[in-house]
Amino acid sequence: MATSDLLEYPIELIFSDRPDLILKQPNIQIGIEIIELIPPAYAHAVAIRNEHYSGALVDRSLFGWGATFTSQQIHEYFQGNPNRLTGNGWEGDGVELEWAKAVKKAVEHKVEKLNSSGFNVFPSNWLALYASSPGPELDHELGASLVVFPLERAGLYSFERLLVLSGKNLIVFESSGNRILKVPL
Repeated sequence: MATSDLLEYPIELIFSDRPDLILKQPNIQIGIEIIELIPPAYAHAVAIRNEHYSGALVDRSLFGWGATFTSQQIHEYFQGNPNRLTGNGWEGDGVELEWAKAVKKAVEHKVEKLNSSGFNVFPSNWLALYASSPGPELDHELGASLVVFPLERAGLYSFERLLVLSGKNLIVFESSGNRILKVPL
């Protein structure tokens, strides 16, 4: 029989809505909500690039977490800088700080949803984030150390486990003791 720190076998995975997945294990059912960890401004810029400026570069340092751009501003960016990077990049632990703030914001958003009406709450609830946007190399150990988990409850329920897929690493945060595992995939 297979064993793992994260799962009890056998398992059954059921696609659902609110939460996205239900993980059935021998002794417990777990609700798993999934969210992509991508800066909204970056996603907006990529969508506009893909539709109107094929091959243009999207400077991830300009379109980072917290950045806001209108569609018109993004068009002006591509018209003026179609094939070069113009941002300042990152300094020091800026990459890790930005990543940790993004994780915190995503968790806060999903905790609110977990506590909203119509969301199916299970004996255990997990949140899975996947970071798919390109960017500079992230020091996963440092980034994980900057994430505060568990976060303040926004209601009766919170997530017991936070799974963050970043690059080829799965970082696991648990509410009991803030145990962090780094599992190469």
